[in-house]
Amino acid sequence: MLHNRGALFTAQSEEPERPRTAQAAVQHAVRGFAMRGGEPLMTVTLMGGDMQAQGHAQLLVNILDLGANLQAAADMARFRHSQVANVLNLETPLYELVGRNWRPWA
Repeated sequence: MLHNRGALFTAQSEEPERPRTAQAAVQHAVRGFAMRGGEPLMTVTLMGGDMQAQGHAQLLVNILDLGANLQAAADMARFRHSQVANVLNLETPLYELVGRNWRPWA
């Protein structure tokens, strides 16, 4: 299951998602666990925060769809979408392939 791990939580008192008294926002590195045909295939873990689900998905696409081995998949350039700012960042090798030709939708 992919999720944003509380990326949009806030400490502002008027917001319903804020931590309550004596509560702390707990964020831990969450491991990904992939199954194939009902059998364990692999575990993966990446950086946390709102990048974790994105990174897990990109790593799995690199391995399962593109056929990369684990090291090559981890070395491949990634992108990161920041939900609040609605900004897409591309690592340089990925930008060199697709970023220069990007045009906003009309």
